[in-house]
Amino acid sequence: MPAQHVRTIRTPHVTLIVDYHTGDVAVLTGATLATWLSMLQETPTVSVTSRQGSVVAGLAARGWLITGREGQHRTPAVYLEPSPASWGTQEAATQLNPIAASPWWWRLAAVPAVLVTLAVRHIGHSRRRFARMVALANVGSRLTPATADSARHAVRAVRWAARLIPARVACLEESVAAGLLLASAGCRARWVHGIAIDPLRLHAWLADEAGRPIDEAADTIQYTPINQDQTGGARE
Repeated sequence: MPAQHVRTIRTPHVTLIVDYHTGDVAVLTGATLATWLSMLQETPTVSVTSRQGSVVAGLAARGWLITGREGQHRTPAVYLEPSPASWGTQEAATQLNPIAASPWWWRLAAVPAVLVTLAVRHIGHSRRRFARMVALANVGSRLTPATADSARHAVRAVRWAARLIPARVACLEESVAAGLLLASAGCRARWVHGIAIDPLRLHAWLADEAGRPIDEAADTIQYTPINQDQTGGARE
């Protein structure tokens, strides 16, 4: 059966999977897609042919299949609706946007939070890099929810600190560092990883308990969360 750390995303035009251990994203086609959907029980299960057997072996070799009791808990596929045609009218900023103010103590604490996030990203086996980042993003999952002000201050402080450090800090690193910063303050926000289509793209951000993005661009609503369970909690 498909492993729990693998997400299946079905769009009107393509089916892809996201591996939450490695961060790999793969598009499934042909026999691989048919076999995968059969294992998800989205199509009637059929006897495994020799060709399907080789497909199963390939999927298992990548760690995307499991056997035994773990396989009894399937992660359902995420279905994405077609996006409305934009006709090329979407605008994108050509320069970095100004960062809204945050208290100096939040900015000061954000610097080590960003540095720790970058260290976790680079130290260790590269095939487990994404898994380490996901674990760090959810380090405060049992803490009290952050207030709206604290969550905004954390996100803005991390963005401020990221511009001081000569390293790549994109949405993944930024959201993880902000979550770590909140955890160090004894509170939490939800780490969300989502996907949008036309074109296919991934994004990570923090959200409040109601699922509202924290200090994010308006177009974040175009992304469908793929790391949340039915109750809204994060899954690894």
